[in-house]
Amino acid sequence: MYSFAPYELADGGASRWDEAKEGVADCMLSFYREYAKNIGPENIIARHISTPLDNERTTPTFQKGDISGIGRYLYQFLGRRPTPELSQYAVPGVEGLYLCGPFMHPGGGVIGGAVL
Repeated sequence: MYSFAPYELADGGASRWDEAKEGVADCMLSFYREYAKNIGPENIIARHISTPLDNERTTPTFQKGDISGIGRYLYQFLGRRPTPELSQYAVPGVEGLYLCGPFMHPGGGVIGGAVL
């Protein structure tokens, strides 16, 4: 499952994610169970929770936990991601160097991280 979440939490900022992540994941799972009735404890064999702070810790390019790569703005969609000059994956002027990852089209969510 994936959900948007703030990087900075009230009463503690980003560092509060370490203590809050289990509760947030439990809340997300509870909400999901309203739509998928068979997702009970007996059907879950493992889970991994990755918060915005965890995303930044494991991948420094995910600043403030952004798995989409420096935001997703309308001016970056399709043939303009991350910039028009780099949108064809090849780096201009550097033979054989190609870009990949959430910063390129189609962006994070396809290549990015998971929360639960």
